Amino acid sequence: MWRLLSEAPPFYPDIITSTNKVTTREVVDYMGDRDILSIKDSFANLELQPEGFKRLFQAEWIYHPPVPTPKPVDASWRVIEKEEDFKKWISAHGSEQVIKHTLIERNDVKIFIHENNDGISGFIANLGAGTVGISNVFSNGNTEGDLWSDIVHVVSTVFSDLPMVGYENGDDLTDARSCGWVPLGPLNVWVTKDRL
Repeated sequence: MWRLLSEAPPFYPDIITSTNKVTTREVVDYMGDRDILSIKDSFANLELQPEGFKRLFQAEWIYHPPVPTPKPVDASWRVIEKEEDFKKWISAHGSEQVIKHTLIERNDVKIFIHENNDGISGFIANLGAGTVGISNVFSNGNTEGDLWSDIVHVVSTVFSDLPMVGYENGDDLTDARSCGWVPLGPLNVWVTKDRL
């Protein structure tokens, strides 16, 4: 398990499980006397209702194999390097108080933006443990082609020949699967009533 020693930022968990061998009892013991408001149950194997938590949502881990030869995508996709583009992105994503601008200075994290007359789309890709994690996927407009297909090829031009992982639910999961992303298994996010 992984635990923050201070209060988690908005929309982030206090505890994350990193193996499906962790039990509910071990999580409760790990919490100790701290006020834990949210837990990412990475393998959906905990039963936390008796401990005062409610499942906020269930999602599915998804995987895409490496793409050695990425296809060209709409040239409007770009990595954010300027503060003004970052401000556009977080405003469109709705995460002004959550995602910090210092991320654009890191080599292992890339924030991608796509703009056209219809709106803005974007996502974050972060490199770690030989994979690229995809998160914060959103679109309030249209992309040329399919967003999840674009993600695969855009990421593969920056982080070459690496597998990609993320998690989604609902229509986003359906869209990702239609573009070749493979489901790996469920996860749950649990919150106390204070976070609802």
